[in-house]
Amino acid sequence: EAGYLLCGNPEEVNEQIAKYQEVGCDQLVFGLPNEGFEHDEVLEMIELFGTHVIPNFDTDPIHSTTRFRAEAKRKYPDFANPLPENLDVTVIPTNALIPLSS
Repeated sequence: EAGYLLCGNPEEVNEQIAKYQEVGCDQLVFGLPNEGFEHDEVLEMIELFGTHVIPNFDTDPIHSTTRFRAEAKRKYPDFANPLPENLDVTVIPTNALIPLSS
């Protein structure tokens, strides 16, 4: 009744989230109980929530940063030239190595 926990079957949880939405809440943070449930039960909770609850409220499931990356103009063109033959590629420059023993 106080609204601190969302619990029940997917229909009940949908109704509870709708109450938050009615008062203007547009983001909620969810967690799962960390004790008292078997691993398979927790996986089932996640699956039910993802299948029967989230789609009712997340009408645009593509994250804004994913959309931004897809639409962004590249700052630099792809490097398509061959590498110089005498280029010595090292992961860590030798002057950056610190001896582990003295």
